[in-house]
Amino acid sequence: MNIVIANNQGKSTNKHSTTIEMIAFDAYFIIMLALKGLGFTSGIVYQTAIAVAFLCLACKIAIGKYNNIQKVVILAVTMLSVFCWRRSGDLGVLFCISLIISMKNIEKEHAFRVGAIVWTASFIALTLSQLLNLGTRDFVIHSKFGLGYIIRWALGYSHPNVLQIAYTTLVFYWMYLVHPDSNKLLHKDKKTILPVLFSAVGTVYIFLYSFSTTGLLMYLIYIFTLVLLEKRRRDGAERRGAERLLIVLIFPVCVILSTLGPVILKGPAFDVINQLMNTRPALSRYYLTTYGVSLLGRDFSSLSANITLDCSYMYLLMRGGLLMFLILIIAYFCMIKWTADQKTTWKNNNEIAMLVSFSFTAISEPFAFNTSFKNATLVLLGYYLYQVSAPYGAEKAWIPIFSQIGEKKVSIPNTWVWFVQFKERICHAAKKHRVTVAGIGTAAAVIGTAAVLIGGYSATRAIARRISCETDQSSTSVYFTEKEIEAFRKDPEVLVLNYKDEDDPMLSFDNRNMFTLEKIRGGISAALWIGTGSAFLLCSAMILVDSAKEKN
Repeated sequence: MNIVIANNQGKSTNKHSTTIEMIAFDAYFIIMLALKGLGFTSGIVYQTAIAVAFLCLACKIAIGKYNNIQKVVILAVTMLSVFCWRRSGDLGVLFCISLIISMKNIEKEHAFRVGAIVWTASFIALTLSQLLNLGTRDFVIHSKFGLGYIIRWALGYSHPNVLQIAYTTLVFYWMYLVHPDSNKLLHKDKKTILPVLFSAVGTVYIFLYSFSTTGLLMYLIYIFTLVLLEKRRRDGAERRGAERLLIVLIFPVCVILSTLGPVILKGPAFDVINQLMNTRPALSRYYLTTYGVSLLGRDFSSLSANITLDCSYMYLLMRGGLLMFLILIIAYFCMIKWTADQKTTWKNNNEIAMLVSFSFTAISEPFAFNTSFKNATLVLLGYYLYQVSAPYGAEKAWIPIFSQIGEKKVSIPNTWVWFVQFKERICHAAKKHRVTVAGIGTAAAVIGTAAVLIGGYSATRAIARRISCETDQSSTSVYFTEKEIEAFRKDPEVLVLNYKDEDDPMLSFDNRNMFTLEKIRGGISAALWIGTGSAFLLCSAMILVDSAKEKN
């Protein structure tokens, strides 16, 4: 994708000057992104990484300069989020608040650059590890789109919906960094259209594994809103009052429908919406009527895994409590209004598209305020809060002795410039040797696809843990000993998924569509990864050869 290189364009140096405060932010943000991007949810690595990340954040705040209002807000929301965590046992609110308060003196573009690089690397590493069958494979077997029972892969994430949302988050990061040619009409601007098309291809590919309609809608709402707003901007249309009002009202309407809708709607209207949303409103109603709302949230860890809150707004209200719910909802509303009133630019349109997509998707997914760290709009919220509070008083460090530490300049490698230079060299090599690169990449893709389609996959039966299968309750469970499972694993016609022990109920599937789909997925993945990988390695080799010639 084409990207803007702010403050570095035209410079050849691979080092740049930054502050210790910025380094502390980068350390915190990179650790959290990598941790959640690689799918960690528990364990010693997870706990240690969180502790280190929060230590870096504490250092950043300690050496940073804030006015009195900002200090009061930081202390108040941090203490409140800690109380919520201790009360509910859930770190989601604390994760959200940590990202918001970390944004002092951090440009949005810098945060999105870090997010783009780290999230991409983590996403690719996790996806490849799953495609190569390394480690536990998370999945859901579900009847979808008239195909019967099929496997919906999570590719390392906790659920297929989470996989699709993780990809859309990746799109958010990269599209914000696109450098459009605003002098051209939208449909003639390759710098904009090509990234949109690449993101769409990636969405279709990930959807082929996840079959997540929720995640797909998140992407479609975002890209439709972005393209519509950008087209209007380039056509010279001004953002008038009615358009701004519509943008501002989307979020509160989504919040009201999510929190009040389940108890206000009755009869057939509720039944229809409940069915369309896969019983999410019924679960929200259950939480509201059974437990009610508390100020600091409640611990629901003892409830069955089937009684989950998939709505972000309800998740925040029930687990974070009424106080934190009101604080974040009001802050979001004010930030969206402020964003809609700003000058219309590519980045501003991106922000609005992200916020609109986030508002709708949060109705049916908990990603916005839980521990997944996938809510990129929190970066926008943090930036906004520090912008509007900046004029109110002089900024000072918390401890006078630290007043100069945060602003101290240090020289570090400029990873972003290195990345952009490498990307440009890869593109140059691909253009210069386009016939060779295309030929070898295509040949590798064809060979890989043929290997998968002809002899690489022969399963005709799947045996999976019942807990991972959303099936009819009448489906008969089966039980197998370790010895029987070992025999199945040696049989290429049987696919064994996450066997635990002989007391764990399993289900057996022999749906033909399931295995046809697996073969299609394998063929497409082989073509994509082997073909693209071969082309990339060839271009990298050409770069090394050219570098050696230049030295000689």
